Amino acid sequence: MVATYTRTDIAIWNYFYGKIVAGGLLMFTVMAIVDSKNLNIPKYLWPVFIGFMIQVTAQVFCLNCMAPINPARDFPTRVFTAIAGWGSETFGVRNYGYWWIGIVGPHVGCVIGAWFYYLSIELHWPEKKDELEDGDIPLSIEDRKK
Repeated sequence: MVATYTRTDIAIWNYFYGKIVAGGLLMFTVMAIVDSKNLNIPKYLWPVFIGFMIQVTAQVFCLNCMAPINPARDFPTRVFTAIAGWGSETFGVRNYGYWWIGIVGPHVGCVIGAWFYYLSIELHWPEKKDELEDGDIPLSIEDRKK
């Protein structure tokens, strides 16, 4: 295991914004997958779809700084390598200006992604499937049979 490290030709704030976007997109899609009022994906397929989205997010955003979209994957490895003998070098990358991005960026992005999903999609669905109005397209097979 190794912590994520940056390229030197990109500004620190670009990494931060990238992690916000990656976390936001990931949370938005996870909320769409698990929302029974939206896609109505069976629960046994949730891990497949969520795992696919994590893989896609990691591959898309990995070029700049190895895609630290999971703070629990980046920070503990940094602490371990510091204890194992590398000392403050693991936190001292880019004049101590980078290590916090893997923690703060995805959290901020996930909050924004969840908020955006709620305001743009979830808020507009009826509370119960019985409340579908005439002309609404039922999304589940059970609703189509009615």
